[in-house]
Amino acid sequence: MPRTRTKGSSVPKSSPFQPFTGLRQRDLKARVSTLEDQQFVLTLQHRLDADEAAKESHREYAEQRWQMMTPHDIELVKSRGWEFVLRNVGIAGIREFTNVKCLHTHYAHYLATGNNLIGEWVQRLLDSAAIKRTKGLK
Repeated sequence: MPRTRTKGSSVPKSSPFQPFTGLRQRDLKARVSTLEDQQFVLTLQHRLDADEAAKESHREYAEQRWQMMTPHDIELVKSRGWEFVLRNVGIAGIREFTNVKCLHTHYAHYLATGNNLIGEWVQRLLDSAAIKRTKGLK
């Protein structure tokens, strides 16, 4: 279903889940996809289980998403019964803030805000992979 919008609104007609941060650079998206292909979602999930700080990233994301809406958007969201979801669901639509779903959205949120533990871990993995690639060229 295409993501059409109501005139004068940033809220899509079909779904309340539209990330306000995203990776646009193809190379970066591909590198994060490689991490996902290598099962790093599960690896980071295990690290996350031992760290409470990531829950705050989800809460902040939901709060930022709500604050970015116009009064018209808020009215529309409330009329569709989406208020609870948009106020209480985190990055990538996660309801349980101790789960990892999509490295792309966590990383994009980290790049946009500098405050996302999983995104920070993704950055470290990307940096480590870049160092390994550079050493292989010598």
